[in-house]
Amino acid sequence: YKLLPDLPLALALLAHDLRLRGVLDANPRRVRKWAELALAEIDYRVRPVTALYTVRDGKPAVERGFIGYVSYELLDSLGRELLSKLLGFAQRLGLGKSRSLGFGHVEVAPLA
Repeated sequence: YKLLPDLPLALALLAHDLRLRGVLDANPRRVRKWAELALAEIDYRVRPVTALYTVRDGKPAVERGFIGYVSYELLDSLGRELLSKLLGFAQRLGLGKSRSLGFGHVEVAPLA
């Protein structure tokens, strides 16, 4: 598990899910490799949080996640259209696990 946002991994997972659903035809490995080279983190403010998921055998079961933001700069505009589609889906569907707890919420906004 990662407590910090990993956008290339998140985009690859989105591409995988959307490919399985027949919505998007993009190779998840290529998406991840492209994103690792094409996106630069330029600012962030992230803090870890723990949320109570349920109680099992009288003991709390918790999930870890993070709250905050990360700002990215797109260095390679060749994948801008695919990135826009993937981020649009992320905004609508959320990302990762524990979405029912409020984790995985994504907000996409231009900085300029």
